[in-house]
Amino acid sequence: VVALLTKNKSLNGRVYSNRYLPSWFDALEAYFAPVEPARVCAAQRDGRDRVYRFAAGTLAMHVKEGCAPPSHRFFLACEILLEKRRLFDRQLIAINHRLMAYVLEELERRKAEQGVLSFDDLLTHLDRALHRAGGDALAEAIRHRFRAALVDEFQDTDRTQYRIFSTVYGDSP
Repeated sequence: VVALLTKNKSLNGRVYSNRYLPSWFDALEAYFAPVEPARVCAAQRDGRDRVYRFAAGTLAMHVKEGCAPPSHRFFLACEILLEKRRLFDRQLIAINHRLMAYVLEELERRKAEQGVLSFDDLLTHLDRALHRAGGDALAEAIRHRFRAALVDEFQDTDRTQYRIFSTVYGDSP
């Protein structure tokens, strides 16, 4: 494969340059070397990202006009690996979404079970209360009790906090 690519004249020389190929080969070598899953090094991540350079479809996109791409079963294997990786990445994203949804639901359930509220919960509950029936009366009660509000480091105010301050104090003198 190394000889096939380094001596091939049908590929675009700017993309598949002998200047780049040695580091790509090294990256692939590290990627395919046996290693413990928990110890994936930078070279392996780099190699994983280089597999697309050796996929049959990628090689076909970078041939000179009128030429055929180099052919070897390794390039077909890289194409298959690339497609499997894409499928794996999509499945991993879906699993992460389901996991995050479960964690958020479970966190809410446990906080409710233990009667615990976080700082964000307090803000979210106040914001909801201000924007449902009776919210105007609540805003008026807050304005009456606290005639002014000092916002320290306004740049750190998130959307929920801003909406609360705007709702409570937005039209008041």
